[in-house]
Amino acid sequence: MHPSVRKLAAARADVVEPAIAAAYSCLAYVEIVLGPSRPTIESTQALFATLALTVSILASRLFPLASLVVAVSAVVLESWLTEPLTIAPVATLWCSYALALRAPRRRAQWGLLVIWVGIAGYFLGTPPDGVYDVVSTTGIWSTFWAIGYSAARRLEAADRARVAVREQLLAQERAELAADVHDIVGHTLNVLVVQAVAARTMIRDDPATSRGLLLQLEQVGRVALSELDEALAVLSPKPGRGTRAVPTTLGVASLPELVDRMSASGVTAHLTVDPALTGRGRSIPRTVDKAAYRIVQEALTNAVTYAAPCRVEVSVRARADELWVDVIDDGPGQVAPWRAGRGLAGITERALRCGGEVRHGSHPGGGFQVAARLPLLDLA
Repeated sequence: MHPSVRKLAAARADVVEPAIAAAYSCLAYVEIVLGPSRPTIESTQALFATLALTVSILASRLFPLASLVVAVSAVVLESWLTEPLTIAPVATLWCSYALALRAPRRRAQWGLLVIWVGIAGYFLGTPPDGVYDVVSTTGIWSTFWAIGYSAARRLEAADRARVAVREQLLAQERAELAADVHDIVGHTLNVLVVQAVAARTMIRDDPATSRGLLLQLEQVGRVALSELDEALAVLSPKPGRGTRAVPTTLGVASLPELVDRMSASGVTAHLTVDPALTGRGRSIPRTVDKAAYRIVQEALTNAVTYAAPCRVEVSVRARADELWVDVIDDGPGQVAPWRAGRGLAGITERALRCGGEVRHGSHPGGGFQVAARLPLLDLA
């Protein structure tokens, strides 16, 4: 619900009790003045009872149980001292509804006992016309309580559902954040280690190349810091944005830069992107776009870390309503235990969150393959 709508609803709710109390007191006064003539003492008693019932209606929001006790007591005393006003039970009906709606469950259940005791006291002062009178009165008072009680339980269920949805969203965001941090840190550290080793090896024989590698180290570090800032922005959202993650700029369009960085690390990586996905071609849902980038990033990192390949082929293609992402290296094709670690599991989780799937294993032409199939329909 929009905040302005919620405020309007709250403002309207605040005038319910005063409006009912005003209407009740006016009708009660009209009945006292224009109704059957009463002795002065009985009219005075009816006025005091009306005052007590009006106050109980006004206080039913803040003090529901006390208001019900006051209302029931006023009606019972009025039935003992004088002829009750026809409209008198209306106040108890509202107070019973308000108690069942607003009070905690146990206190609301005690309110039902107060109602039944009040009905018994009422008929002690004003004998019923028959069993039907007792049954109908008990049924009406209990029905108003039951309406409020069932409404309260529905509100509780709705609150629990909202909390469950919020917790699920938070869990999804935490999982996505953990995956982003793993991919960024894992990829960056692997590239940094490879380039640092190369720079150390060449520092004496080829200082110029070594300096170039150090500059690449700096660039890789800056890119990683930028990606971490973007990923961690979910932990400190701007006011009014809740805990939703900020839109990412990483996607298929960022793959050339990623492949270039990997190539600078000594890996021959070749990227092929379907022309339909570039320029003003087919748009890719944001979540799928980011997932494709992270899948390629993690697959390249795994290839560099575990397979020690000479060449990696990366292809991104649009096929009907799917985005096909394939990363094939020319390293060992078998799935070793040390290779099928957190990286491949993270790739699979990313694809599943987008409604896609991932297959990985030996490639028929040799080497290792990671193949992801992601839907191009925005499921969000």
